[in-house]
Amino acid sequence: MVALSALKRAGFVLAAAGVVGLAACGEPPSEPAAAASNAPAAAAPAAPAPAERAKWGYQAANADAKTLGQLTVMLPPGNIGPGRTFTFGDGRVMEVLLTGTVDTTKPLGGQPVATVLGVTEAVLKADATPKTYSFQIISETPPANGAKICGETASTFIVGREPETPEDKTFTLAFLTGDPKEASTKVCRQLVYIRH
Repeated sequence: MVALSALKRAGFVLAAAGVVGLAACGEPPSEPAAAASNAPAAAAPAAPAPAERAKWGYQAANADAKTLGQLTVMLPPGNIGPGRTFTFGDGRVMEVLLTGTVDTTKPLGGQPVATVLGVTEAVLKADATPKTYSFQIISETPPANGAKICGETASTFIVGREPETPEDKTFTLAFLTGDPKEASTKVCRQLVYIRH
């Protein structure tokens, strides 16, 4: 009898335990779990601010440059890549692409490069590294008067020289009607600036 009673009591306990387990499976989440689900989500980290475009200012030095005003040269967004933005004081904006260096031993528009840039051959030869560059003009937005940089003649390239030394801060720009490598290319305008 004692054994039978014990078995009956054990069966009741197991049955009760089973009922509690099934009920627990069907119950809604406890209060702590609900509170956790209602907690506000962590704010996403703010995106880094875009880097300010590096730029340099130049003061007009020769009479022709003074008709256009000062020049600002700006690097592309992120300050990476061959693109440059030339903004002149008269409101003119040019998007150009740095395409490489220029062979200063070859004529440019039928003239020696030194003559086009207003320097001597000795000065060009003294450059330890190339200081004369070629820029392709991608677009030109003229000022309010609508005048293009070379008037009716389309300018497609620029040859620029900037020594970047403490003694010489000039930046000379020769605007061309074609690729510097082409014999038929003409120089339509020469501007001289001095870096601030």
